[in-house]
Amino acid sequence: MNKRIIALITSLLILCSMLVIPASADGLSPITYDGERIEIEATVDAPEGSYVTVIVGKPGTTLAQVQAATAAQLLPLVEYIGVFPVSATTPNLNATIELRENLATGTCEVYIATMTTAFSKLGEFENLSRLEIAGMVTAFNETAVESYGTLFTDNNKMYLRAFNADVTSYEALDTQVTNFYSFLVGKRPFAAAAAGETDVGVLVKAFNEGIAFASLSEATAEEITEVSSLLNSYNTKYWNLALGEDTPYGNLSQTQKDRICAAIGNGTYYDAASLESDFNTQLAISVFLECATEMDLLSAMTTYGSVYQLDATLMQDSRIDEYYTTMIHNEMIANKHLVSDVSTLQSVYAQAISTVLAGIPVVDDDDDDRYYGSTGGGGGGGGGIIIKDDKKPSTDLVPVPEKSFFRDVAETHWAYENIQKLYDKKIVSGKGDGQFAPSDNVTREEYAKMMVLALDSSITDSTVSYSDVKAGSWYQPYIATAVRDGLINGLGDGTVGIGKALSREDAAVMIERALTREGITLKDAGTAFGDNDQIADYAKSAVGKLVQTGILTGYGDNTFMPKQTISRAEVCTVIVRMINLLEGEGK
Repeated sequence: MNKRIIALITSLLILCSMLVIPASADGLSPITYDGERIEIEATVDAPEGSYVTVIVGKPGTTLAQVQAATAAQLLPLVEYIGVFPVSATTPNLNATIELRENLATGTCEVYIATMTTAFSKLGEFENLSRLEIAGMVTAFNETAVESYGTLFTDNNKMYLRAFNADVTSYEALDTQVTNFYSFLVGKRPFAAAAAGETDVGVLVKAFNEGIAFASLSEATAEEITEVSSLLNSYNTKYWNLALGEDTPYGNLSQTQKDRICAAIGNGTYYDAASLESDFNTQLAISVFLECATEMDLLSAMTTYGSVYQLDATLMQDSRIDEYYTTMIHNEMIANKHLVSDVSTLQSVYAQAISTVLAGIPVVDDDDDDRYYGSTGGGGGGGGGIIIKDDKKPSTDLVPVPEKSFFRDVAETHWAYENIQKLYDKKIVSGKGDGQFAPSDNVTREEYAKMMVLALDSSITDSTVSYSDVKAGSWYQPYIATAVRDGLINGLGDGTVGIGKALSREDAAVMIERALTREGITLKDAGTAFGDNDQIADYAKSAVGKLVQTGILTGYGDNTFMPKQTISRAEVCTVIVRMINLLEGEGK
């Protein structure tokens, strides 16, 4: 051994007075071992530019022996002695140590010391027989897949663990273990694939990658938390999914995130491409289900057009202009609850186009004075709505008759009868230009008005204490009546929520209060929705009761989506169901 090194060690043994236990920068073991060399990454309490002595003890050597030994006595106890500089980076000790092939099998301890500190134990590793390791790798390379299970002996598991293979997860595999064997076989041969890699290192990399896919495939749709954890744990290492908070996935509601994880839990994956494809497909559907406005939908269709694969030729009908395009988009949003996959999305898209086209007036091209909905025959009679050259109804020449229905609600619309019933009862009205806007959100004050009118309540013009209720506004008497009748409460901040979109769970609460006020007691049978935990405590009973009666329903994926806003068409439907229940009770 170099005389300078021996002299340095001797000096260190004399100067030692304190123990310093260094740690790695990430809190993990500062020592890694690949069968041929050890890598050290540690942070030591020593100034930049000073030196650290590193000793690798032979199997059986202890810290006490190292501390008590003279330089001459130390040599037979160690496999390696070296000196490494302390850098300015963190960790500040970085060392690569090549080990001799004839190092005996067993536990080897690693010690360090500085010029001012005694030798202390840095960590340890299990040295294994290189001949046996080579035999294990050969066996994994040559054994037929149907016999792979025989390779996982206790001895081989010990070797695999020593090289950081996830043997614990392997032992937990059940239904996917056979596919895991097939995955490993598909990665053969296990030979050094890059400079500095050992054969066993290549085997362990394939082993851990296979465990990641097998563990994910073994999780079920019901084990949402486990699927989510696995997706995040192995992301960027074995697959690349955009899971961050600032991604489309991060912006989804928890219900939609759970929906994606449940779908992944139904799949089996052994390559990143298929997993990433399924994830992106489920993400695209979930983004669509979150769309509340036409702008949301346009953004989703632009981003995920390659996933949706909507037939663009269906939109090439000459009658579809910007106005009817918007109607088609709103129709899609209104029926998004029917969508569970790409196929059903394509069906909702095609049906929306069909529904809107069916509602476009038929124009007689031979008649310059064109009428729509005329009851008076030809010429200028009848009081119908004149159709101009843009083929859309116009009210600028002939007033719309009092009982005329909305031009954006075709007879084929799913809520047509309910909207018409409330229109006839003067409970709802349009938004101008003959439109009802069935897919628009309902605000809390709009809902209060609908409920008060549906219950035929006596309207009061009294003042209310909520700071956002403007005196003399159109909604003030309806809010005052709803507050008086116990239908609506404030939001806890001194406001009643004027201008805020109504949620599905709040709609349920007001309906349940109205029925109770009318003397109808509903049975709460609870609910079994997949997103029950998302329903606010104050709304759980109301949701359970209204679902039991059929006034409210869930979605096709067994969710209720309590926080989702409710559309004008949906509100008309639930209010009609409430009225039907009241009339059935003789109210």
